[in-house]
Amino acid sequence: MTSDVQAFTRLGAAKFVSLTIFRRSGVAVSSPVWIALDGTDLIVTTPKESGKVKRLRNDARVEIRPSSRRGTVEPDAPTVGGRAVVVDDDAARDKLTRIFKGGR
Repeated sequence: MTSDVQAFTRLGAAKFVSLTIFRRSGVAVSSPVWIALDGTDLIVTTPKESGKVKRLRNDARVEIRPSSRRGTVEPDAPTVGGRAVVVDDDAARDKLTRIFKGGR
């Protein structure tokens, strides 16, 4: 069995994950996203007008699993649940740009 710490570490090493978020009806919606590790947080960037952001503002619950760029998930891939925080300010955007370009 994979521990939560092992699963989180594996996710932090992944370039892409399948991000599952939930509609108001409770129906799960999964999509592949590029991910980066920032200290003890996993971060994703997406346009603020996207359906992902709209759904996260209604329900911050998320599940993530390592995936391919196209969203293919291996059968034994660990699933980690958590809560998303939508951050939309200049400082956060600058930090994300640095992280996704490989800097800190």
